[in-house]
Amino acid sequence: KWGFYRVSDWVQLVRKPYALRCVPQNQQPQTDAMGVSVCEEGLPLGHNLSGVSDLTYPSDGQFSYTKPFQIRSCGNYYCHRPAYFNLRSNGVTLKGDSGSTIPIEVSIKQQYNGKSVTFPAQTVCNDDSCDFKGAGVYQGLQCEKCLDFELTMKADLNDLIEKGELKQSGKHSGKLKFIIDQAPSTEDITAGDAGVDWDVYLDISLKVPDLIQITGLDDMYLTGKKEGDYFKSSQDFCVFRLGGQKFKIKASGSPIGKTGQSYWLVNNNNQHKIPYTMAMGRKGEALINVPPKQETSADGWFGDCQSWGDNLNDHTNMKLEIKVLASEAAEQPTGRYKDRMTLYVEPD
Repeated sequence: KWGFYRVSDWVQLVRKPYALRCVPQNQQPQTDAMGVSVCEEGLPLGHNLSGVSDLTYPSDGQFSYTKPFQIRSCGNYYCHRPAYFNLRSNGVTLKGDSGSTIPIEVSIKQQYNGKSVTFPAQTVCNDDSCDFKGAGVYQGLQCEKCLDFELTMKADLNDLIEKGELKQSGKHSGKLKFIIDQAPSTEDITAGDAGVDWDVYLDISLKVPDLIQITGLDDMYLTGKKEGDYFKSSQDFCVFRLGGQKFKIKASGSPIGKTGQSYWLVNNNNQHKIPYTMAMGRKGEALINVPPKQETSADGWFGDCQSWGDNLNDHTNMKLEIKVLASEAAEQPTGRYKDRMTLYVEPD
């Protein structure tokens, strides 16, 4: 890290660990580059914090990320006194292609006094009642020690999907800008020796995976009431894929029939089995047979169900039907027959 020191009438550049920019200037107020230092791990930066580019979608959809950094704020031409300041910003929204957006809640907290601000915020710092404490050379905290801050980003991605704002997988990017807005004067002094505005930028990108979900499936029961030659049961369900793109379904029941074309209902002692078939399709359209362990999608089903997360909200876009041939059921002893069906939904 570099520090500047006056030797006689000359300014000498020397190497000193942990020293920040603090060059005496024969003028008031302090120049921008000297009145504020933004740092990471003790290293002074310019206007840009190191970018955050490897953020990923969390499994529960509740995105949160905290980035530590430091700020040193001082005034007068010797940088002697701390200068209070506010942080101002309109916030940031990450954007993907096709109008997909992720508004990010951003808050910044100063560890020294626990004060924090949540963007958007545009309160100007114009006196010593500003939110954040500065650091000078001779009073209070030293300018060689940046004051610790935490920048926290949050977003309820599930809610954004439900609202239709987040509607596309892939990379979503944005640039956060916030302003370090010093009070006109430093601590307890009304000399007009501060007043720096310093812009800070942070590049952010979040990768959203190809999200897909199946909901609304419940246990199904076949009763003794026949429909033609079959016992039947059906239900509507929901398949969601981010962006409403196509999907396919593969089904697996246990055990699989010898022919590989039927599923089996098994009685409690596993000695007797009844074959059944399953078909599915778009609501209101013809159903197609779904063979065991074979991917099925007709000409492409669209995952345009409007429900995502735990709340189905009565939204469905697909129908599933199971059938047992009455004559085959009649060949087996009476009792309770069951199977557990697993449906695998994949992008198509």
